[in-house]
Amino acid sequence: MVRTPDPGFGEHRRRPPFHVLSGNLGHQIEHHAFLDLPSNRYAEAAPRVREICARYGLPYVTGPLRRQYASMWGRVLRHALP
Repeated sequence: MVRTPDPGFGEHRRRPPFHVLSGNLGHQIEHHAFLDLPSNRYAEAAPRVREICARYGLPYVTGPLRRQYASMWGRVLRHALP
């Protein structure tokens, strides 16, 4: 079963200290694709995952944390209201 990544959660373009301090939360797709992979190796898997997503037409969402956070709240509000 192939799950498409939720566009509300994506890869954050940050420097390595951000990834270390956040527990590598900037690599959400890799985290869900490779459950047994240590989090410090997600960055190595990211280019391959991006390539696979492109090949199958799946979204691989990237962007600044602020935009991702705003997008997430927009989705929450849109789905919470009748």
